[in-house]
Order: sequence, then structure tokens, then C-alpha cells
Amino acid sequence: MYGRGVQRRSRFRCRTFPRGWCGILPFLAFTFACSTATPAPSTPRKLTILFPEGTGDSANNGLAQIVSLLSQEGLTIIAPDGRVQPRLAESLKWSDDGLELSVTLRPNILMHDRKKLDASRAADILRRIIEDPNSRRMYPGLADVDAVKAEGERIIRFVVRRHAAWLPDDLSAPLSVPDPDNPKGIKFGAGPYQIVSNEGNTRVLQRFVQYYGGEPSIERVDLQSVETLRIAWASLLRGEVDMVTDLPPDTVELIRNPNVYIKSFSRNYQYLIAFNGRSRKFTDPRIRRALNMAIDRETIVTRVLKSSGLPATGPIWPKHWAYDPSAGSYKFDPGGASVLLEKSGLQVHASADESLPPARLRLTCLVPARFSIIEQIALEVQRQLLEVGVDIHFDVQPYDVYNDRLTRGDFETVMIDLVGGPSLSRASIMWRSPKRSDALPIFSYNNPVTEALFESLRISSNEANTRVDVRKLQQAFLESPPAIFLAWNDRARAVRSDFSVPGELGTDPLTTLWRWKTDKPDRPGDRMANR
Repeated sequence: MYGRGVQRRSRFRCRTFPRGWCGILPFLAFTFACSTATPAPSTPRKLTILFPEGTGDSANNGLAQIVSLLSQEGLTIIAPDGRVQPRLAESLKWSDDGLELSVTLRPNILMHDRKKLDASRAADILRRIIEDPNSRRMYPGLADVDAVKAEGERIIRFVVRRHAAWLPDDLSAPLSVPDPDNPKGIKFGAGPYQIVSNEGNTRVLQRFVQYYGGEPSIERVDLQSVETLRIAWASLLRGEVDMVTDLPPDTVELIRNPNVYIKSFSRNYQYLIAFNGRSRKFTDPRIRRALNMAIDRETIVTRVLKSSGLPATGPIWPKHWAYDPSAGSYKFDPGGASVLLEKSGLQVHASADESLPPARLRLTCLVPARFSIIEQIALEVQRQLLEVGVDIHFDVQPYDVYNDRLTRGDFETVMIDLVGGPSLSRASIMWRSPKRSDALPIFSYNNPVTEALFESLRISSNEANTRVDVRKLQQAFLESPPAIFLAWNDRARAVRSDFSVPGELGTDPLTTLWRWKTDKPDRPGDRMANR
């Protein structure tokens, strides 16, 4: 009915949006998968990784995120189903009253400054993390800690004011200390690789031979962001680099050949269009429900993401152990969406501007420039919403401008690739009350029902109760959605086939990089770079 409006007025100029992590909250759940096979010994060598179009590199984003994955670890790690597993910790145990958590460190952990990570040092680092307001927002379970005590060489005791169900999850916060001799923000962690250079769009990591998990086989890792995806995959196909991260689904088939294999894995991130809760346009929850009903998520997943993802209808990670798939979801129902919008008092009207299509509601959506997948999803959403009389215009901004406006709440709606798991604490960060100091309520979503359920989950000590509350939470978000939820998405890494990459199918190959093997000799350029 309104399709010609899109033809008359294209919202995107001729620009290519690179795929990347947009937003301020990217978290990765790393699972160091076990392998029973023992690869043949090989000569350690350099690994070169290109990060295509690494726009908006920051501490939680882009190259820096991968560097953190390889160089820093936390006490715990969160499995894809949301279960907590020890990492730097050997074990975790709650007291009978649920008010103390004892964590036993692995023995003989060294940090990159060659100093031991014992209980006393770990407790000092954790106190600094807990005192940092930004850390408490990113890891809300830490806000429940009253005291951190070291007992002997290996035991850390956390005293909480009430049972803190999310504390073990958020002890995944990476432990690190600043390098006092380096002014460029390099930190010492306890991961398999140590940062040795942090210059511009390049990061250089050297293997940490005293890594508690064993000496990494790959001696050096060079990471670099490049301007375009085409440059990255052309360099890979020519054999100039060894790996390209974050391939869009429509690029995978272009790269696939006998010398390259693709490693795909599910991410606990979803594409969504968040509403600004301060806008009167979104006061009526019927309007927000109607916008969700107007979206054909299966089309987005199959056509845009090339089936590399899952439809999303809420902020709870669908692979979490407590998630209830029977709790309901938004069905594609444009007729029902139109009826609901009509009941909300929104009638279709022609615009005085002849270049604009008739519409019952006009929205502006903040979008980061140069992100190809986001552009494609945005255009598909625009087309679908126009079928129910909703005209959405895209305010495309460079990433730094986009991120600044996002953090200030300067938008009507905003498209983002946002974390939603694998733990419940991750899902809570953006959707708690805007009055809280231990969350990042950028979208000003204020719902007493979801707030009470998050609070109940935060102190829950019973799995049965957790399942009940998660189901209620899923349903509450369906009744009063804070966003148009679109799709959970996958990532693909392209790796040259002369590497042996251990790990479970569907997991990020970077999490096992310290165990990679290869017999391939260095390229001449590598030998020059190593001098």
C-alpha cells in the first residue's frame, strides 16, 4: 500500500555500513572448549588477524574487545546456557545462609607482570572493580558485595548484604592491573597473550609462556582494523593474513574456498530498535506492541542474515537454561498491528510533503553509519512498517556521533546490536529502572512489573523460582515492550586452512587460539615484521 513511498525517498545515501559491534555494551561469553585430540607439534609462528571496518573502537568494542578476550580473564566464565563455570577460580561455594561466597583460586597463576595472582592481590583488584561505578553498571551483581576478604593464598571471601544470585555471573569481569611503565593504557592480565603494543588501529600481542593453561603455540598475534571488508577478505584470499573476523552472512560464500574455512557461532546479541521512553509517542504500550507485530522476523533472518540468526521478541537470551519457549512471542500480524494502531487513535493521513508517503505515525531512528548489516535490516524494517502506515526515517551518523547521542539519550528510536545474555544480569543492564545507579538505563524504560521481577531474580536461590520468574519476565516484556526486537545474530570468522583450530562446533574459535597449531612457515612479510 505504501511501498512507493520508499522508492521516492531513500533514507540511505550511497554508503557501505561495515558490520561491527555498535553500542557500549558488547560482552562475549567465552567458553574454552576441551579437545581430546592432541595435534602434532609445530613451529610457533605469527598470526595476523584483520578486523574489517573497525569503526568505534573502544574498551568494550572492536579490536579492544578481542584483545581483552585474549589477554584478560575473570574468576568465572558464563557458558552459552547461562550457567557459571570457574575460570581463574577453581571452585565457588555459598555459605548455608547465602550471605558469603567463597572462591578458591587455581594454584600458580601469574599475571603478565610475572607476579603471582594470589588471594590478596585478586581481592585488591576486585575491590577496585567494585568501587568503580561503571563496573557496577556493567556487572550489576558486584553492587551487592559489602566486603571482599583474602584468606590464605587462594581463598577469596565475598560478603553480601543479601543473597546475590548474579554475583558468580559477574565475577567474569576481567582482572587486570595497569602497566606502570606504559602510558598508552596497556594492562597486565592473566590470559594466554600479553599486550606489547597499542598503536592506532594496530594491536600486537605476544604469547605469555607462563600462562597457567600451558604455553600458547602461536608466538605472536597481530590485530589490525582496516577500512573495508573487501580489503580484509582480499588479503585473506591472497594469503597475506591468516584470519578475518566478523564476516557478514552475504560475504561468507565469497570467501569460502579450499584454502579458507569458516567458523560460525551464535552470539548473545540481538538487533533491535529501542524506543526512547521519554517520548510521548511510546506512552501507550499498544503502539509498542503493534510495532512488534508488524515485523516479519523470519524474513529478516532468512533474507538479510542468510539464516544466520534467530527471531527475537524480547531481551532474554533464548538459550538460557531458565528461558521458557512456551511463554509466547510476537507473531507476524500486520492486520492485527493496524487494528491496534487504529485503537490507539492513530489514523493514516497524507503528508503536506509530497515526497513523504501517507502515514499514521512518523518516527526517526538513529543509526550508525557504515554498518552494512544494520543498513540492510533497517531498510527491511522500513518496508515492513510502511505496510501498516508507520513511516520511519533514519538519522545516519558517524559512529562517534552515534555513540555520543546514544549515551546521552538523544534519539527518538535507535537501532543497535545489543547484548542480551548469556546471563540474566546481562539482560538486565539496559532494562532496569532509569533511577538505578547500578544499571545503564539509556532507553528510559520504566516498568514496575519487569523491575520487580528482575529484583526477584537477582536474589533468587532456587532454580524452580528462577524459571517461574523468567517466564513471567518474558510475558511482561511482551505486554510492554521497550523496543522492536528483531533478531539474535551469529558471527563468522574466516581462518586459513593451514591452522588446526580445536574447539566445539558453534563456539568462537578465538577462545581456543592459544591452542591452535600450524606447520606453515612464516611469510617473508612476517619475518620482516618480527625483526
